[in-house]
Amino acid sequence: MLRTAILSLTLPVALAAQTSGAACVSPPAQTANPIRVPMAVVNNHVYVQVCVAGRVLDFILDTGAGGSPFDLGVARELGLASRGEMRARGAGAGTVQGARLDTIRVQVGGTTQLLQSAIDFSGVSLGEGSTIHGLLGGDFIARWVLAIDYQAGMLELYDPETFKYSGPGTAIKIISFDRNHPHIRADVVVGGKTIGIKAIVDVGAASALSLTKPFVEKHKLLQRVTPTIRTIGGGGVGGASMTTLGRVDALKLGPYTLERPVTAMYGDSAGVFSEDSWDANIGGEVLRRFKVYFDYTRRQMILEPRAEALAEAFDGDMSGLRMRGQQRLDSVAVMWVMPGSPADEAGIKAGDVVVAVEGQPVTSSTLREVRARLRRPNESVGLTVIRNATRVEVRLTTRRLI
Repeated sequence: MLRTAILSLTLPVALAAQTSGAACVSPPAQTANPIRVPMAVVNNHVYVQVCVAGRVLDFILDTGAGGSPFDLGVARELGLASRGEMRARGAGAGTVQGARLDTIRVQVGGTTQLLQSAIDFSGVSLGEGSTIHGLLGGDFIARWVLAIDYQAGMLELYDPETFKYSGPGTAIKIISFDRNHPHIRADVVVGGKTIGIKAIVDVGAASALSLTKPFVEKHKLLQRVTPTIRTIGGGGVGGASMTTLGRVDALKLGPYTLERPVTAMYGDSAGVFSEDSWDANIGGEVLRRFKVYFDYTRRQMILEPRAEALAEAFDGDMSGLRMRGQQRLDSVAVMWVMPGSPADEAGIKAGDVVVAVEGQPVTSSTLREVRARLRRPNESVGLTVIRNATRVEVRLTTRRLI
């Protein structure tokens, strides 16, 4: 379930060598085991370049997606025939347009994946500051034992029939698949009390831990988790929704304990986060601290810890700003300003349009870069905004909000 949060951009050399949208030649079929596919980590999302109709396009790997949808706009641009419209939903209360497609063959590192549907990802792309052409979801992942090496910037695709794990990691049972989403058992610790959760493992979510409205209400977490802030949560295909951010004492995954993760506690109008069939979503801000194997055939996830990453503190936005890229990603609109935050104190208003950062014009990478700075404490950031056709210079200094 693709949702937004902001971290850094890391492009492996092999991936950066290709330009998204450029012409490509389908690579020869691979017989290696594992097949290695370069990937990039952007905003905690795993990006893979694929070849579609002779073009290089950027897809996101997403265990929170049951299938592998194409971007509707790109499908139309390529003249791909549709077989009827549909609506898609995710985080957020809204839906977006989609369509069934005639089967499309996509080349992924010398392998072929079939795409049979399309979704309008334009809104998510603007929120990310990165163009998203499609997802590689559960139907792709289930074909392999798939390892995500966040540190090396590499996907490894193993033949499930011959795969044998012999590393230092721990296997965690996948207890069920709901709409092709893998669910596991884990624990959260609140006020010294351990509470079991049924959680979706969601590579497509950039956040650390998100809790559903029924779970939050059942355990009275809004009264038990302090301090908290009220803010706009990550925006998926269903749009953004309000959430309460705080920190539980710990998240426990098998033998691994992650201290004080930033936790989103959802309420009304939260799309899939208003459902009661599951409790929590574990996203990329947790998963990037491991090398992660998904073995759907054996119904297991293997976590291979990175000691230095496990020791990293969890942090979130320290500005109180929620921003969104404009259509050509040459400016950034301020969607919302948290009352009492550094952005509010600096005089930034919802509706302002950021056109420069430290005097440099906004580019397609500015949204990612400025958000990364806004996650660090005591960072002084100068912004040039347009407000009612007037240029205004503002400067804010970040601080931890929770």
